[in-house]
Amino acid sequence: MVLYIKGAYGNYNFGDDLLLWCLHNTFQKFHNVDFYFFSEEDYFRKLAPGVKLINNSNFFSFYLHKRPYMILYGGGTQFASFDNDTQAKMNSNILKYLLNPKLGFVRLRTSMMLTLINRTRHTSAMGIGIGPFSTKNSESSSRKVIRNMEFVGVRDTLSCSYLKAWHCTGWDLYSDLTFLMKDSIANFVYNGHNCDSFDIGVILRDWKRTTDGGSYMQNIERLDSIFKRQRLKCRYIIFSVKDKESIAISRRLNRQILVWDPTCWKLADFITELSCHRLIITSRYHGAICASLFSIPFLSINIEPKLEMVSELFSMPCWSFPFGERDVEDHILDVLEHYDKYRGRVSTTVEDQSKKAVKMLTDFYRYLERCVKED
Repeated sequence: MVLYIKGAYGNYNFGDDLLLWCLHNTFQKFHNVDFYFFSEEDYFRKLAPGVKLINNSNFFSFYLHKRPYMILYGGGTQFASFDNDTQAKMNSNILKYLLNPKLGFVRLRTSMMLTLINRTRHTSAMGIGIGPFSTKNSESSSRKVIRNMEFVGVRDTLSCSYLKAWHCTGWDLYSDLTFLMKDSIANFVYNGHNCDSFDIGVILRDWKRTTDGGSYMQNIERLDSIFKRQRLKCRYIIFSVKDKESIAISRRLNRQILVWDPTCWKLADFITELSCHRLIITSRYHGAICASLFSIPFLSINIEPKLEMVSELFSMPCWSFPFGERDVEDHILDVLEHYDKYRGRVSTTVEDQSKKAVKMLTDFYRYLERCVKED
């Protein structure tokens, strides 16, 4: 059985790189499944040895010789749009095509590739997030794709609300794919990589997709002043080497910085570094998930709905617009004062989410077997 797996893989984003790594390790146990990931980046060959990649240049030859039995949307927020997306994307595309006309040909190839993908007999999704949508067109196109899926496993309640409104079938609420590798990720701390310990790790993200969410960056210096006032040892963490604004702010604050660059880091070493914090403050969804896998309490920065939802799931505090200094300081001090209580909440929720992830994988495999039997 040939399976093509689609996600936001290869954008130098730690969360999406982690999802590919989790799926690669999971499907290696399925001996009757020949699986390939869509990605333009070769760094995955080092990150996940043995991984098989499909890209724009080799897709058509692959398709002729390894036509997919199924397309799997593998984790992440693959169906969403935000207020500032449309105009920013349009301006960016116009500039790119003017500077490099060959990109028009690449776009045509991509369009043809997607047309062939959509003709695949079976389509499914595991551990995905759906929404929000800033336009009716973006929601309509997502609804069309998802309603044709026979198996849909989502990770949050917002996704469920869309599936219910769209009258979809064959779906259920599970958890994020990362929880499938709970034990493997937790064992990374014993891999021999040494790191310093910190009171606080702050995961920043460049965010232009919504105006309110992006305004949190204007308050990072005030956040840092809290660490100085409370004498807390802090480090800034960037989940993508492409987040230039976040890197610049961190350097301006003259703090230690940890930046994910998959061409330089081993996944195990980077995850071990994440485990060396007592509290994680994060604007990245998988920053919260990774913290939870080490039973580390976290405080979400609510720049988009999934950050608020992961806080609610774990009963953790959330720093929201207008991102007041007093609010976040109260949250930090409360977590540190009642640390064992928050740590206990995280550990209990991780166990529950891990069971749901395993159930999702089991249900998906049964679905695969049913497809083969019925065909």
